[in-house]
Amino acid sequence: MRRWIVATAILLSVLAGQTGFSPFVGRHACVAAEAEETVIFNTHSHIFHRPGCSAAHACTVNCIKIPRSEAIKRGGRPCGLCGG
Repeated sequence: MRRWIVATAILLSVLAGQTGFSPFVGRHACVAAEAEETVIFNTHSHIFHRPGCSAAHACTVNCIKIPRSEAIKRGGRPCGLCGG
């Protein structure tokens, strides 16, 4: 098992060097893009949902559309179904 892990690590380092591929490149860019995503925020429960979430469709009274970063600033947490 340990040899397999070492071999995989070597393979990934070779790929990163030759093709420019790295599983860690652009990670922060993705986080920034998610922060600007519009979510459905429940002002009562402080849970935010992605627009296509079934729980977001069920929320009709206390829900507003706001940027994800604003939902986090308001103390919101992601939905357990869709991950917010």
